[in-house]
Amino acid sequence: MKKLMITMLIVLSLVNFIQAMDFKLNESDGAVTGTGGTPTHDFPIKISEFNVTISEIQPGGYRTIEVIIPVEKITTENSRRDDHMFTDVLLKDKYPEIHYVATTDFIYPNEGEFVLQGVLKIHDVERKLDIQGTISRESQSWVAKADFSILLSDFSLSRPGFGPMKVKDQVDMSVYLKTDLPVE
Repeated sequence: MKKLMITMLIVLSLVNFIQAMDFKLNESDGAVTGTGGTPTHDFPIKISEFNVTISEIQPGGYRTIEVIIPVEKITTENSRRDDHMFTDVLLKDKYPEIHYVATTDFIYPNEGEFVLQGVLKIHDVERKLDIQGTISRESQSWVAKADFSILLSDFSLSRPGFGPMKVKDQVDMSVYLKTDLPVE
């Protein structure tokens, strides 16, 4: 009986240890891209570096997901436009990172839809941003995809341009992450 109790304690300790992992994801695990535009044309937005941390399981059965994006790793694939974005819009020297923090009640991923209820922080302005997406299994990996939009005006960001040719207020973003996560 004593051996059984000790074995049970060891097994439970291992289960708690496995659940207490932090998962770090970055650009080698996927992509964050988007589209901005003016009244006459659209342009790509690519984030070449980001870090996603999925926390250990919290009391109450949820995880926290934190995304950090270094502003200098955002590009529109046009150096002149990027210079304007860094100095006039995102103010990269004063605000070097963009943050998104969300909670989710998934302990281990299940295929289907998910909702991240979170807050996006650009400059010192925080706005609620819930992101809906899908998660699926591909071979030994999990793939998460989501699309969402942000409005520059929600974060008091300037819209550079000349007269009516200003950058559009809405920026559409897409996330694609593929990684190995533990199975329940």
